[in-house]
Amino acid sequence: VGLANCGGGVGQALFNPLVNYLGHAYGWRWALRTVAVCQLPCLIFAAYVMRPAVWVKQAPGGAGGRCQIVDCSFWKDPVFRGNYLGFLCCSFGFFTPFTHLVRYAMDRGIDAERAANLMVIVGALNTVGRVAGGKLADSFGTIRTFGVSMALAGVATIVLPLWAEYMMMV
Repeated sequence: VGLANCGGGVGQALFNPLVNYLGHAYGWRWALRTVAVCQLPCLIFAAYVMRPAVWVKQAPGGAGGRCQIVDCSFWKDPVFRGNYLGFLCCSFGFFTPFTHLVRYAMDRGIDAERAANLMVIVGALNTVGRVAGGKLADSFGTIRTFGVSMALAGVATIVLPLWAEYMMMV
């Protein structure tokens, strides 16, 4: 899973400078159109190579032998509910620092170009972290690795305001 998800970090590292350049040169509308044209072949290729989903278990039958459209029986599992609640709580605070990182760096006196490069660095490190996280999850378990990584992300977010240096924001 870590290897499959590391494309987001690569895309962030590649597309942030591209969109920044295109936005200044041609305007934000053409920058987004260019990104869409770049992503369209990837979407077509992914749709072409996609395999049908393999059911782990048979879909439960509803009244009269018909299948239900939505099966909500997973809510009965306490492990699922705990994981869902954990993901929900983490998602409220996980992406907020990334959203405001560039503005925060600029408010701390870092010039706009170096502040924007923080997102490129975050994207590159995201790729490394996802591959390493996948390997750690294979060794220590998915839930334990996720919990430790979210705790480390929380600690890093808490200590971010303590340092104003560029390297500490990375």
